[in-house]
Amino acid sequence: MKVFYIQHMVCPRCIEAVEEIFKNFGAEISYVKLGEVKADLPGEISDKQLATALEDRGFSLLDQRESRLVNQVKSLLITRLHEKLPLPAVKTSVWVSEELGVPYERISRMFSALEGKTLEHFFLELKIEKVKEWLAYGEYSLREMAELLGYRSVPHLSHQFKQHTGFSPTAFRRLKHPPRRGLDEL
Repeated sequence: MKVFYIQHMVCPRCIEAVEEIFKNFGAEISYVKLGEVKADLPGEISDKQLATALEDRGFSLLDQRESRLVNQVKSLLITRLHEKLPLPAVKTSVWVSEELGVPYERISRMFSALEGKTLEHFFLELKIEKVKEWLAYGEYSLREMAELLGYRSVPHLSHQFKQHTGFSPTAFRRLKHPPRRGLDEL
């Protein structure tokens, strides 16, 4: 079985869509998770055909080692934010390095080079989008959001939110159509 690394997988629906693509090719699938599929494709199916099918649905097949590593980092952070709340007290840099078994300096250098922003900035953007989601649906109080996302205080969360969105959390909550970005746009 071969592991395929796929960019722009950011949610459970993406997993379903990618799994469907592989099944349509008659692949024997071991697993599908954010950014990664382990499967055997029938011999007559080329990587180019797979890449085209993925691109038609908004995904990209990664073939460079550095791109794969960055994609793994993004998938880890997205999964951590959506499935493992509250965020643990351990620093993101330590956690990512331990999870991947790669020195953080290498991860950080590659991430910045390929994404044009630091890993910390990317994770902050993810957290801000999560806060936007919670505000739009009224799921949590600001205090609860701050606790779940590992902020020291509500003012710290509010300050970062306003810095990145131009709105205070309260003003954002009042908007009729609050601006949000898909995780694949970050």
